[in-house]
Amino acid sequence: MMAAWLLTLLAAAAAAYVWSAGRFGSVATDVERLEQELAVLRGENGELKQQVSVLGRSDQVSREALNELQADLAARDEEIAGLRADVVFYERLVGGSAQRKGLSIHSVRFEPGAASDHHFQVTLTQNLKKSGVTKGSLSVAVEGVQSGKLTRLDWAALRQQPGAAGLPFEFRYFQQVEGSVMFPEGFTPHRVHVTVERDGADVRETLSWEDTTKTKGG
Repeated sequence: MMAAWLLTLLAAAAAAYVWSAGRFGSVATDVERLEQELAVLRGENGELKQQVSVLGRSDQVSREALNELQADLAARDEEIAGLRADVVFYERLVGGSAQRKGLSIHSVRFEPGAASDHHFQVTLTQNLKKSGVTKGSLSVAVEGVQSGKLTRLDWAALRQQPGAAGLPFEFRYFQQVEGSVMFPEGFTPHRVHVTVERDGADVRETLSWEDTTKTKGG
C-alpha cells in the first residue's frame, strides 16, 4: 500500500516536472522571439529616423534655394526697373521735346559699402544743341551729426586725404561720375552737397540724405 502511494507520488512529480520544463521552454522561446522582434523594430525605427533627418535636410535646402531664387528675382526686378528709368532718361535727354539745359546735376545716389565706406554715383547732363565737350571735377561734402554736434565733412575728410582733388569728368551729353567716401565712426549723415567745378560757372546742389539713398526707379 505504501509502495503504491510512493509510486503515485513519484509519477505525479515526474509529470509536474515535464510540464514545468515544457512551459519554461515555451516561455523562453517567446522571450527570444520578442527580443528578435524588438531588435527588428529598433532597426526600422533607426531607419525611419534617418529618413526623417534626410527629408528635413532636403526640405531645408529646398527652402534656402527658394529664398535665394526669390532674392535674385527681386534684385533682377530692381535692376530692370533701373534700366527702364535710364532708357526714359536718355530718351528725354536726346529727344526733341527735352528742355535744353547746360551742365546740370541730374541725380545723386549713395549706397553703403563695406564697413563705413559709401559708394556714390552722380549723373551729370547737358543737352544744348550746339554744346561742346564739358570737363571739370566733382566733389561732395556731407553734413550730419557726430557726438551730438552738427558736423560737416568736406571732400578731403571724406576721402581721408588732405588736399584731395575732385573726381574728373569730360562729356558732351551725360556722364556718371562714381567714387567712394568714408564716414567716421558714429557719424549720422543728413544732407549731401555736390559741387561741380569747371571753367566758367560752377554747379552746386544740396539734397537730403534720404533722397540720395532711395532705390533707383522707386
